[in-house]
Amino acid sequence: MISHKPIEISDIILSTNKNKLVVDFKNEDFYLEDVSIKDNILKLNVSYSGGCKKHQFLLVEKKNLQRAKDLYDVQLQLLHNSNNDTCKKIVTEDLFFNILPLKTKLQKENKDQKDINLLLIINNITINYN
Repeated sequence: MISHKPIEISDIILSTNKNKLVVDFKNEDFYLEDVSIKDNILKLNVSYSGGCKKHQFLLVEKKNLQRAKDLYDVQLQLLHNSNNDTCKKIVTEDLFFNILPLKTKLQKENKDQKDINLLLIINNITINYN
């Protein structure tokens, strides 16, 4: 019987919720290979050097800019902490983030607009979400 590891879905750290963890979080090298969105879940495929320790990732809202009544540019930054993993294996994994709280926050700020479109910019990769 094949056993599947459950998908772990993390929250985006919104600009209103930044804390000491974000300020002190290391940001080490990684490659963002692919980005996709399905059902309010942002999937990021990353690769990095390691393999001996658990690596941590945070997705942080950096800033947003309203370009039109219903369109926002949202800059997100993916942060990586290797926990001092010195192994050299190339690890590839999928990270999942719930982006609905981000959209809800922007909708509350713009109450007269029920539907908004987000242009997400994640470490220089852009994806449309509406």
